[in-house]
Amino acid sequence: MKVLPEGASDHPAFFDKSELEWLKGSTLLEQLEIDKGVVAKFYGKIVEVDPTFKDRHSLEKFMLYYYLLCSRYFGIHAYDPKRAFLIPYADLTNTGPYNKRNVTWDYDSARKLFRFFALAPIAPGEPVQFLSVSSRQK
Repeated sequence: MKVLPEGASDHPAFFDKSELEWLKGSTLLEQLEIDKGVVAKFYGKIVEVDPTFKDRHSLEKFMLYYYLLCSRYFGIHAYDPKRAFLIPYADLTNTGPYNKRNVTWDYDSARKLFRFFALAPIAPGEPVQFLSVSSRQK
C-alpha cells in the first residue's frame, strides 16, 4: 500500500527562500537549522557504518523520510524509556483542537495492544479526530 506523500513541501525544512521569509522574526528558523543539523548527524552516523548508504540515499531524501516518519509515530510510555511506534492506520486519523476530538487512545502494556476509544458516537462520514499533534503523547 502506498500511503506516504511524495514530498513534504508543507514542512518548513523544505520551504523555498520566499516561503522562509514569512518565518523571519520567529524562533522557528533557528530551531529548523538545529533540527536539520541533528538529522544530518543521524545521516552521517549511518554513512560511517555503511559508506555506500550515501550512494543510494541523498541527505535530502533521508531528511524527507525522517520528517515523514516523525509526523506519524506515537510515543508510548509503557516502556522505559518511552519508545516510538508506527501504528498501522492510526496515523490516518485527523488531528484537531481539544474541543473537536471524538476519540482518544492508549496502550495496554499487559496485552501489548494499542486502542482507540470513541468519546461519543461518530456518525458515518464524520472525521475520526483526536488531540492536535502538539498535544499528542509524543
